[in-house]
Amino acid sequence: MLIELLFGLGFLVAVLVSTRLLKKYAHAETYLGCTSILRSSRLTGLIIRAKWLGPFVSAISTIGFILGFGVFAADFLYGRKRRLPARLLIAAATAACLYVVYLFTIFSAFEIAPSISAFSAYVAFAFSVFGIAGFMVVLLAISAFGIISRFLLGQPSCPSVAPLLPGIQLPQVPYIIPLYAWIGIFFAMILHEASHGIKALHEMVKVKSSGILLFGFLPLGAFVEPDEEMLKAVSEKARMGVFSAGPSANLFSMIPVFAVLLLVGWFFAGPAATALENAYLQGVDHVEVSAVLEKLPFCGNPPSPAYGKLETGMRILQVNDINIRTITDVARATALKPFKESKFVVLDLNGQTRAVYITPHQETNTFGFDAENKMKEGFALPEKETNDYFWAYILYDIIRWIFMISFLLATANFLPIPAFDGGQIAAIVYTPLLAPLVKSQAKREKIIKYFFLAFLLALLIINAAPFFL
Repeated sequence: MLIELLFGLGFLVAVLVSTRLLKKYAHAETYLGCTSILRSSRLTGLIIRAKWLGPFVSAISTIGFILGFGVFAADFLYGRKRRLPARLLIAAATAACLYVVYLFTIFSAFEIAPSISAFSAYVAFAFSVFGIAGFMVVLLAISAFGIISRFLLGQPSCPSVAPLLPGIQLPQVPYIIPLYAWIGIFFAMILHEASHGIKALHEMVKVKSSGILLFGFLPLGAFVEPDEEMLKAVSEKARMGVFSAGPSANLFSMIPVFAVLLLVGWFFAGPAATALENAYLQGVDHVEVSAVLEKLPFCGNPPSPAYGKLETGMRILQVNDINIRTITDVARATALKPFKESKFVVLDLNGQTRAVYITPHQETNTFGFDAENKMKEGFALPEKETNDYFWAYILYDIIRWIFMISFLLATANFLPIPAFDGGQIAAIVYTPLLAPLVKSQAKREKIIKYFFLAFLLALLIINAAPFFL
């Protein structure tokens, strides 16, 4: 507890001191003594020089707009001035295309999670009709329902939302994001905001400034400041393009990033891992349970699934009928049955071979035990293979985090929260639904903004509540 307190105080001091230094030496605009805005004329200049990419950014922002808001976006772009049969046809075609996208992208990832799979039909419908925005809202609602249900039953829960802070272990969160993931955050933020700026210039809207927003020394986001009066003067379609350009660029950047990830895996990380594993196999005598937790150290400290079933010192011989040679084999074997019961064949402390069946924690897919490779006496790993694997893995993981952060930034920004790009889009796209009741466009936009602000803020509070329970 003392270590955590000292770390927290040290972090707070670092935030306050770095903010003060930024104000003094970089002439940053500071707020509350801990946040600052650092404007960059160089970034603005780069955006202006990249104006020639305007047609490309416009194309992906249109596709991203439809991915983000589904049937409503397609109707906004292509159906508003058509007759009802044509509008219905456009809506049906859009929903069908988005359902295909859902099946071939995120379906398998969410189908295996017990907390989501029971609601898979609702998730598929939300994505097909309302796009990424609806998909994210439904996920938050499902998670909130689960948290409330477990709370009423007296069961602990994991927080479903958390700040993205690489290198910092957050309480109640079972994972720590590596420090080098800041590279992915920086890449995704700059691409996001630059795309806003390029699209604004393409629509003849002046970019007044750009820069980054910092919490102490940590980047919270980047920004591009278009001329507000010029932005209001352009068409609604042009404004939609400006707002959707950022998250759309993040979405489409995932394609080349994924291609690079595959190439690095095939030609560097994969061969390096195989070489190290082959060298490692020469020295591993057996795999042994090194620790068994009584309670998991996150998500409200629920009971460990492995407690009372495994013991420190047991040898792991098989997992799910796969022979175990190294701890990597344990991870591979359990990954074949995510969130489902796994069969462990162990040599217990009495020298007896027996089977143990363990079902992982249903929110984190963890078993609550640690294992280690017991090496043959005198064995040492070859230095070359170890170094080659280390650097290949770091490169592969940096690219992997760029991919994942691009996805997270895109999907989060399509949420219809007023401060996000999705909130600006929703205020215009959904206003026709209120036209029979409210005549003023400005009032309709205000109602939409306040509705989503209240609704999503409530969902976010519920999803973050386990941090404080």
